[in-house]
Amino acid sequence: MVYNPSNGKTWVIRTATSADGIHWKAAAGYGIDRFLETASFYRFNDLYVVNGQRATFSDGGHPGGRQGRAILSTDFETWLNGDTGAFLLPEPSKPADRGSRKPYDQVHLGVGAASFGSVAVGLYGIWHNAPGDEARRLSLAFQIAHPTLPGPRIELLHAYLDAGERDRADREADALIRDFPADPLALLALANFAANTANPTLARRLTDHAKALRLPWEAHAILAVEALVVARDFSGALDAVRDLLRENPTWATSYTALLNSLQAIAHYGRGDSETGHLFLLKFLQPSDLRAENLLAIARRLTEVEAGEEARQTLERASAADPLNQAALTRLVELDLNLNRLDELPVHLRRLVAMRRPSADVLRVAQHKLGSDHFLFSADRTATLEAVRLALERTARGAPR
Repeated sequence: MVYNPSNGKTWVIRTATSADGIHWKAAAGYGIDRFLETASFYRFNDLYVVNGQRATFSDGGHPGGRQGRAILSTDFETWLNGDTGAFLLPEPSKPADRGSRKPYDQVHLGVGAASFGSVAVGLYGIWHNAPGDEARRLSLAFQIAHPTLPGPRIELLHAYLDAGERDRADREADALIRDFPADPLALLALANFAANTANPTLARRLTDHAKALRLPWEAHAILAVEALVVARDFSGALDAVRDLLRENPTWATSYTALLNSLQAIAHYGRGDSETGHLFLLKFLQPSDLRAENLLAIARRLTEVEAGEEARQTLERASAADPLNQAALTRLVELDLNLNRLDELPVHLRRLVAMRRPSADVLRVAQHKLGSDHFLFSADRTATLEAVRLALERTARGAPR
């Protein structure tokens, strides 16, 4: 069987085996290290398949909603990196309207499926997100039903911010710390909220709180730096990194990639491209960087108008995981914005071969490739034809 425990940071999977279906022995370790809320487990076409829910990136590397994902294994012990889209509902056409808290239908838990020989049959849960007061009502109702879960409280914080009620969000954050004072997962979720909403005050408070209670605090300290970056206090972020390295010399080794990426973004934000470039090269040096992390850094680089550097980071993400459609889509968008004549056709041909490429991105690519700017691009004609066919398939809703 496969079950859904916490690894101390997030909810993952762990396998177990039994000779009689009653007495079970769990595997020595966790199967994955990324969040997955599971719905089903079965074997199909000689693959072990776990279906579940993840909120990942949508087209162009923008935040996406909850979608049905599947992770795979050939031997029930080693699970392949990343995931595949098992059941996806459409994302809004405007990137600003996407995300797990935005008001549109999403996939909850993924597909609950069973294998029947040559076919797998399943159901999916639909998550109805609602705007404004309705979103708050649903968050409160879920909180009442599940008082020990921090997730609904974090959703409520976002609902308050979306409505412009920062005072209420601050009070709810205080209450969350009071109600989950020693819960590492709850505190880390709140720290992520602080980083993504540019709230360094809350992030620093959580760092101090974790230290005082002798809880793991390292991730909190790094998220406090990210909160400063998102708040565009770039000098403050650089000072915070220097303080952390001075107080914790071993971090220069154990957290080098994260700290180098944040320093690169901060320097680009300050307009110091030369120093930013040096830190970015250091960040990109390790061979084991994950595509998801690279995509997140590229998004932050784009926010500080370091487009060429974001593109370089996305190239690395696409090389690390050639099937990562979000990274490739965002790379194509930057190719278009930066007029990369040589690389765009290559990346577009890869994109149109993937499942459900963004029609919006393809239309922009079709228009731009057809312009005089790309007149002398070597693969222009063949690429335009591939894009035209992909748009036709999208219009018909044909499978890929």
